[in-house]
Amino acid sequence: LYWLVPFVAARLQRALGLSTLEDVALTLLRSRARVSVTATHLEIHMALTDLPIQIRLAGLDRDPGWVPAAGRFISFQYA
Repeated sequence: LYWLVPFVAARLQRALGLSTLEDVALTLLRSRARVSVTATHLEIHMALTDLPIQIRLAGLDRDPGWVPAAGRFISFQYA
């Protein structure tokens, strides 16, 4: 994780077109959402109007589907 975290942070900063790493955290993590978790699924429910446009343009709003490392299907549900 020593080299991975700074690499991922820099890639996200560039993909989102943001100037600071703090802006990356605020953009990705400060949204109103409801999270549902079961033994096989993780679903994030939120209003599409609340989703920052930078996330949509970077393609980070797409469903990853089955994620072996998480042991679950991950999906985004927009209203």
